[in-house]
Amino acid sequence: MSVRIEHDTESEIFRLFVDGEESGRLKYREESGKLEVMQVSVIPSLRGKGLAKDLVDSFRTYAENRGSEYSSLCSLPIRFWESKQLH
Repeated sequence: MSVRIEHDTESEIFRLFVDGEESGRLKYREESGKLEVMQVSVIPSLRGKGLAKDLVDSFRTYAENRGSEYSSLCSLPIRFWESKQLH
């Protein structure tokens, strides 16, 4: 399984590609320099393989490299951050 994540800063989306097919995404927004996750999704057939975590990791790395505060409106990223299961 080949996995690639692309970040589209203009659209504020991280896109997940598995074997060349878009298979998930993380949508965020920026307000006053703070980044906030709006939604994380992975197609049902690929759930449970850690791919949502990969999207969240990519978002977190992006936010930290920018020196931005970050948060989430959905619970999935918060669970990862609280459990410290990030790379």
